[in-house]
Amino acid sequence: MLRFELLNALVKAHGYTSYLEIGVESGYTFDRVAVQHKVGVDPNGLATLQLTSDEFFAANLEAFDLIFVDGCHEEHQAYRDMVHALAFLRPGGTVVVHDCLPSTRAWEALDHNGTVWRAWARLRANADLDMRVVDTDHGCGVLRHGKQAPAQLPETLTWDYFEAHRQELMNVVSVAEFVASLVPTAQAR
Repeated sequence: MLRFELLNALVKAHGYTSYLEIGVESGYTFDRVAVQHKVGVDPNGLATLQLTSDEFFAANLEAFDLIFVDGCHEEHQAYRDMVHALAFLRPGGTVVVHDCLPSTRAWEALDHNGTVWRAWARLRANADLDMRVVDTDHGCGVLRHGKQAPAQLPETLTWDYFEAHRQELMNVVSVAEFVASLVPTAQAR
């Protein structure tokens, strides 16, 4: 399952009508999400708004059903983007975060992947969220308001800790488990 297929599965299951993408770049994902209203934010890419995510969120007044975070992959920026996305999420909405599961220590260090996993892990310590990472397309984190058992984190998040605790730290689920969880909701629009 590719990221846009996961996003479209969420659109279909929940009847979502609005979509925000942070980090549009070439438009690969943005162009493939089938939803009525789309906003794309990227300072350099093929976006509907050429702004940084911080600039966008500082001025934005609109809430969205589905938000895809695939902008700057540095831990602190990814964390800010996730927190901002949650603040502009409609009730029953979903945030999807790309690149949560780097496959190697070297890959983690590459600019295209970065340390998104650390930002995700930091949010996993919050009991008021429902978070899981679908084990596909470099890890697609699915984030909603809800309840979860908070992750117990060490003082410093290291690659060795990630490798040893990947499953429980990231709350990894298979594609089959994710698809099975997509029972259409009574709140579908």
